[in-house]
Amino acid sequence: MKEGFRQSMAWLHTWSGLLLGWLLFAIFLTGTASYFREEIDHWMRPDRHALDARALNLEKVVASLERQAPDAPSWTLTLPDERRPVVKAFWPGGEGRRFGSATLNPATGDALDEDATRGGEFFYAFHFQLWHVSPITGRIIVGLATLSMFVALITGIVTHKKIFKDFFTLRPRKGQRSWLDGHNVSAVLSLPFHLLITFSGLVMLMHIYMPWPGLAQYGQKQRLELYSELSPRVQPIPRSGQAAPLPALEPLLERARAHWNGVAVGGLVVHNPGDANARIEVLGSDGGHVSRMAPRLVFGADGQVLEEVRSPATVATLYHTLYGLHMGRFAEPLLRWLYIVCGLSGCFMIASGLVLWVVKRAAQSAKQAKADAGLRLVRALNVGALAGLPVAMAAYLWANRLLPAGLGERAAWEVHVFFITWSLALLHPWLRPHKRAWVEQLGLGAALLGGIPLLDLACGLLSLPGGWRYADWILGGFDLACLGLGVLLGWLAWKVARHRPPAKPVRGERPAKVAPTHRARAEAAPADGLAPAREIAG
Repeated sequence: MKEGFRQSMAWLHTWSGLLLGWLLFAIFLTGTASYFREEIDHWMRPDRHALDARALNLEKVVASLERQAPDAPSWTLTLPDERRPVVKAFWPGGEGRRFGSATLNPATGDALDEDATRGGEFFYAFHFQLWHVSPITGRIIVGLATLSMFVALITGIVTHKKIFKDFFTLRPRKGQRSWLDGHNVSAVLSLPFHLLITFSGLVMLMHIYMPWPGLAQYGQKQRLELYSELSPRVQPIPRSGQAAPLPALEPLLERARAHWNGVAVGGLVVHNPGDANARIEVLGSDGGHVSRMAPRLVFGADGQVLEEVRSPATVATLYHTLYGLHMGRFAEPLLRWLYIVCGLSGCFMIASGLVLWVVKRAAQSAKQAKADAGLRLVRALNVGALAGLPVAMAAYLWANRLLPAGLGERAAWEVHVFFITWSLALLHPWLRPHKRAWVEQLGLGAALLGGIPLLDLACGLLSLPGGWRYADWILGGFDLACLGLGVLLGWLAWKVARHRPPAKPVRGERPAKVAPTHRARAEAAPADGLAPAREIAG
């Protein structure tokens, strides 16, 4: 603190943003893409393009589950909607696993291929637990990066005492000053969003990052009580051993919608299926309200309402509200696009901070014949992480279309293509001049993303919207979004290629002297009233 509080905060802001900045950029960019993970997932599964969520036939879905999991203690069904036209089913006790699962055609109940691709779920899983590491380890690493960003945001607010004035200041083509202006504008523009996302991300996984309060209150064996208080569940009851058919489910869904004043049904849980002690738990959709905790009604095997699951305590409600705000499941398409814009603003904030560090250090080391090792490392990582990640994400999408359908472990190979491409992107800046590396990677990202509509056209999968329903826009909208991102990356590549640093005078060379004009001599003359007379007399 010898240099003052704000100077100490500026130091902390710089280093908390730099040390994990590349990981933060990857987390933010893949997390931003995850707001449309259902749409990405749908685009990457051509066998589901013709499915219609409105053609749901619960009788055929139940018949399919009776064949696949007749002895399961419960079935959990996520019903189709306009963003995901399939039924997702889970049940305890799969073959050698804790849970079994199936994806079903809503109209016929036929099982669909789940393992053809990771789809949009890959970006979602990567952004909060990484990949190729254990889930707990990945979440701890992401938590450290999130905490680092939270510190960077708070110290940035403290450091920039003119933060709101700087928000209206943007000076292009001014080198370091322009990068600082862009960094400030992108930070202030979405500051509430950035604070919300980082804080809620920490709260969502607080039981991993800070397990000690729960252990102190509940103990190791009673920790399930904590989760039951956070998310109240229907208490299980034993099977009676007396077989009984399930009641018709569609009327139960209609009664639940009426009870909730029109709130859509998002799923249901069938406890003790095929038994006289069956319970049908109907869950409201999480798309109709901010909190993740949806309303629930429980029906008996005779179709009578048994209970309405109580709302959790105030603290639990706050937890589920933060969870819902982070996930954005409640957001309609326009609000979801606002999430995307704020997420991209966060990506630019992180990227501009990393580039600003390089610009400042490059100016400081300009007197040296060779850049220091730290500067070279950050420059290479900036290119490989900031420009290389979009290239890797685009390569993942191309792999989905180009890998042979019969390839063994095809979904795993899509992920391998992502990491191989990103690894090459991280190596590339060490082999090419710095500016050319930026141009080449941005240009490659532009070509890959901008070429996705042509790729769909070549594969016979280009689909133009046939109406105003959101489901009709998923495929065409995805192609248009990729085209727009490709144009953006192409524009950035063009700007970098045309950039010319301002010319600096040669060291030791003095600017040429120019003879002063008559007016300049008059203005520089002593103010004694005699200068004009001397000029005339001379």
